[in-house]
Amino acid sequence: MEIHLKLNLCRLVCGILIIPLIIFGQTNFFFYKGEKITMNIITDLMSVIFSESTTKSKARELLSKISTEVEIVPVTNVALPNFYELKLTVQKDISAVMSALQTEKEVIWTNPILERKGTEFKVYNRFVIKTKSDLEIEQIESLNQKHHVKLIRQSGTGRFTFELTPQSDLPVMDMSNLYYHELKAEWAMPDFIVPFEFYVDPGDIYFSHQWNFNQSSDCDIDAPEAWNRTDYLGKEVA
Repeated sequence: MEIHLKLNLCRLVCGILIIPLIIFGQTNFFFYKGEKITMNIITDLMSVIFSESTTKSKARELLSKISTEVEIVPVTNVALPNFYELKLTVQKDISAVMSALQTEKEVIWTNPILERKGTEFKVYNRFVIKTKSDLEIEQIESLNQKHHVKLIRQSGTGRFTFELTPQSDLPVMDMSNLYYHELKAEWAMPDFIVPFEFYVDPGDIYFSHQWNFNQSSDCDIDAPEAWNRTDYLGKEVA
C-alpha cells in the first residue's frame, strides 16, 4: 500500500512538472557555436497569428470565448498579416490560453514571448541555421521530409531558412535545436521577429575592434541593426 502511494505521488509530481512543458510546446534555449543561449519565457505575454480570412473582430470574438482576461494588441511593425500580441490582464499563466488557441482552426500558430537582457523576442514558425561547408544538401532534404519542414531560403554562405508546416512534429525552438544537432551546424535559432544579437555573423575576425560599426555606448552607425533588417541573400556581410 505504501509503495503504491509513493508511486502515485511520484507520478503526480512528475505530471505537474511535465504538463507545463507540453502546453508551452517548446524549450527556451538554442545553440550558437557550441554555446547554449537561454531565454526567459514571459508568463503573461504570448504571440498568435490568425488565418488571413480572420478579421480583427472575429479574432476578438474567438478570444472572448476562450478567456475574458486577455488583451489583444496588433503588432504594426511586423510584416505579417493578422499577427497579434496577447497580454493576460489578471492571471499570469498563458499555458491554458495557448492550449485552447492551438485547437482553433483560425489559429496558424501561437508561441510564448521570450525575453533576454530586457529585450522581448517574438517567435513564429521559421528558424535559421548556419551550416558547415562540407554539408550535403541531401542531409537537409532528408530531415525536411522526415519532420515536414519546408526550406524557403538558402544563401551561398551556408545559411538556410526553414518554415514549419501544419504537419511538422515539433515546435520551432525544438526543431531548430534538432537541426543544429543532426546537421552539426555552426548555429541554429528561431527567426526572431525582434532580431537576436547573434543573428548577424559578419565573418570578420576584427569586427569587435571596429567601434564605428557597433559598440556598447551606441555611438556608432548601427551596422548590425541594419544587417538584421535586410535579406543580404547570397552576399557576404563584410
